[in-house]
Order: sequence, then C-alpha cells, then structure tokens
Amino acid sequence: MQCVFFEGKPVAMQKNRTYTFIVILKLAKVATILLIVSGCNTSRSSESAGQIIQKSFEAHGGIHATDSLKIAFHFSTSNRVNEFQSLTPFPPFEGYTTNDRMWIDKPAGKELFKQKSMTAGFTDEHITYVNKGNGYDINVTFKTYSSITNLPPPRSLLHHAILQAASSDTSKVKLVTYVASGNDKTYHLLADTIHLFISKDSYLVEGLQRPIYDAVYGRGTQIINFRDYVKAGKVFIPQIFEAKRITPIYDTITNEYALSNIIADFNISEDEFVRPNTDFKSNISNTREGEIRKLGPSLYFMENINGPGGPYHALIAEFIDFILITEAPLDRNVSKKVIQKAKEIIPNKPVKYLVQSHHHNDHIGGILGYVTDGATVVTTKDAAWLIKKMGNIFVTTLGSSVQNPTLEEVDGQWRTKDKMNECITVDIGPTSHSRQILITYFPKQKVLFQADLEVSDNEFIKKIKDLHWDVEILVPAHGDIIEGKELKAILK
Repeated sequence: MQCVFFEGKPVAMQKNRTYTFIVILKLAKVATILLIVSGCNTSRSSESAGQIIQKSFEAHGGIHATDSLKIAFHFSTSNRVNEFQSLTPFPPFEGYTTNDRMWIDKPAGKELFKQKSMTAGFTDEHITYVNKGNGYDINVTFKTYSSITNLPPPRSLLHHAILQAASSDTSKVKLVTYVASGNDKTYHLLADTIHLFISKDSYLVEGLQRPIYDAVYGRGTQIINFRDYVKAGKVFIPQIFEAKRITPIYDTITNEYALSNIIADFNISEDEFVRPNTDFKSNISNTREGEIRKLGPSLYFMENINGPGGPYHALIAEFIDFILITEAPLDRNVSKKVIQKAKEIIPNKPVKYLVQSHHHNDHIGGILGYVTDGATVVTTKDAAWLIKKMGNIFVTTLGSSVQNPTLEEVDGQWRTKDKMNECITVDIGPTSHSRQILITYFPKQKVLFQADLEVSDNEFIKKIKDLHWDVEILVPAHGDIIEGKELKAILK
C-alpha cells in the first residue's frame, strides 16, 4: 500500500502498489514532500524517467496528441457531486448533471466547447470557442460574453497536457519506482509536483495525483484514474476517468466522468464562430478594480474586487464606532485589499462585523482575512458550521493562530443600529441556490445587498415584498446595480 504525505499528513492511498524505501524530495513552489512506502515485491526499471515520459508521450499519439490534435467527444456525468455549490455545506450532497461537447482542431486553429450543466439551482449554458487566436466565452443563460484568445485543456485531456510539459523538460521528472506486483506493472514518476502512474505494458497514463489548495477546504490532493482507452485517429483517449478530491473537511469526494461519441473526422462550421449579438452584454466592467461609489450617507459600494473567481462586489457601511462589510469572496488576500480600502475611506475605526450571505466556497473563501482582523462574522447556521471547520484547517495547514472565529448565527433576523446607520440582515432560505442565505438591507439609504439570487425570479421578488422594505437600489455580489425604473419594473 502506498501512502503519500503532504506536510506530514497522509492524503491518498492506492491499492496493489507496494514499495520498500523512503524518498524525500524538495520541490519548487511547494513544501517538502515525504513519500513513505513499505512492502515487498518491488523492482526498479532500467529505463530513465525521461525515456518513460517520451515513450508515454508517443504512445498517446505523440505530436498528434497535442500540437496536431483533432478530436471531438461528448463529456458527461449522470450524478456529479459538487460540494462547492451545494444546498448545504455538509453531506449528503445533492447530485448535479454535466452534459458537454468538445471539438478540438489544432491544425485549423479551431476549438469549440459547449457546456450545459445544472448547478446550485441554475441551468448554466456556455459556448466557448477560439478561431485562429480570437474567440469568446459566451454565457447563453445570462446573455453575457468576454473575449478570449485560448481555451484551457479540457479536464479529460489533462494527461496529454502534463505529458507535453514533462517531455519538454525531463530534468524535472524523477522515477520514484517501478512496481511489478502480479498483473500490476506500473511506473511511478514525479513530474515537479505531480505523481504520474504509467502502464509498463502500454505506456498509457493510468492515473495522476497532485496537491491542491482551496481557501475554504485547505490543502488536499486530487487523484484522477484513467480507464478504457480507445484510439481516435492518431490519439488514445480514455473513455472513463474517475476524479477524487481529498480534503481535511470532506475526506474523499469522488466523481466519475464518461467520454462518448469520440471521433476524429469532422469539420467545425464557421457559423459556430459568431460574435455575440446585441442581446448579449460584455461582462467586462468599465470600472477599475476596487473602485468606490458612495450610495448614500455612510454607505459605500466597492466594485470589482479582483481575484481568480472574477468580479465580486461588497458594501462598506460606517457606524459611529465601527465598520461593517458584506461578503468575503475568493481568498484572504482579496479580503486584505477590501479591509485596507475600507479603513482608507473610514479611518480610525475597526471592522467589527462581516455579514456573510452563504457558505459557497467562492463567497466565503476570504473569511480568514476578516477573522484575523478581529471581525465578528454574522452568517447562517449552515455557514457557521463550515467556518468552524475552517478554523481547524487554518491552524493545522495554514499556520494561523485563529482557531475559534467569533460568530453570530442568524436565526431569522439580525440587526445593528446607531445614530449614524442601521443594518438589517434576514435569512430568506430555503432557496433553490442555498438552503440558508442572507440578504442585507440598509433602511437609511434604501439599499439592499444580495448574493447569487436571480432578481427576476418570482421566488426572490415575493420574499422581498413580504418584508415590506422600501428598496430603491439593489446591489448584487455579482453583476450590475439595479435601480430606478428597472428595479421598479422587476418588483412589479
């Protein structure tokens, strides 16, 4: 049995692979990896790591697997577990579906990706394409788009991309061992931070393992096992791949994806590459990162909090003795920027409260930035459960001294008020997006803040009307502010 340790913690096990020695490696950009293996029936191959990588690269189709790749396939899963965007932060998680199509024609400089999935109550339909260096990512559901110049490798062809990178610089690849145990004959290589398992017989990639990090779930491991290879044109493609995420909070989450209708003889019509029409709006904002807009006395809108997850917004409210901020998206580095900006526009006051709408990882990832600054987190009971779990992760894997964040769990409604300002937060769950979710209202400015809810949805409109709030400005965590005639039309 093999146990791989990251920072002293076992993160993965694989059956039927046995070793008899200890290897300690110092890798760039990551901490020391201690690989402890024990057992019997092990031998070392005479082939070098570079030779194995080159043979594997050739076995998958060589140059045709990358620079000259031409292939199309259907990519799907009937029951995808998505803990990142679930109705609750704890299992059992509800299943989602993925139904995608991919066309790659490298010689013609064309790539097309059509995605249709149901996640967190939303049907998400995307068309993404590149045509000779120019293309668009089009959100069909929300009628938005952005310009792009290349597509990332599809998940199902990840091993091709890794092999290409490894073959370009084999000095970064190390042969850990060659396993020969019964019918299990496998090369185990370490390519920078990625463990590769390659079949001794076919030289096809059987699996890979790599360290992952998430601002909510901490440090963990991703394992992908590839099965049932078929040949399409000059390329070998796995029809099944099993993806596992192992994290300190959820242990192991497993999804199995299937590739079907794999073909290598096709043409992508030029009609597929059409600039979005006038009904579509660019999702690239004209405002600068972190731009501040005053929405009324003692209330500020911070727009385009930049980060890896795209544009997010927050409200900064001034009270007599403190500052209140809504939402902690992305990660603690983003939170530090928001807190710094808040203290610039409202000097000499601490950030006392963070109002956190719900538990989804892109919205809660910056919690640590506020907790280390001494803020109390006002949130739902569900999100509080996850934040408490995160406190243990901060200590054990991130080296933070903060283990017990100060929390105020909203049971129906939460309010804070002084002579300068007032804030009312209400849990309007359950919704199709999250079982518990907060919206936040500032009566003095008649401003309402919400995250991830579809404002034109009848469910949301009814909940707002039932509260009898006088709302003149609706601020979303994503997207544009809605006010004036547009807001009145929606509420009617």
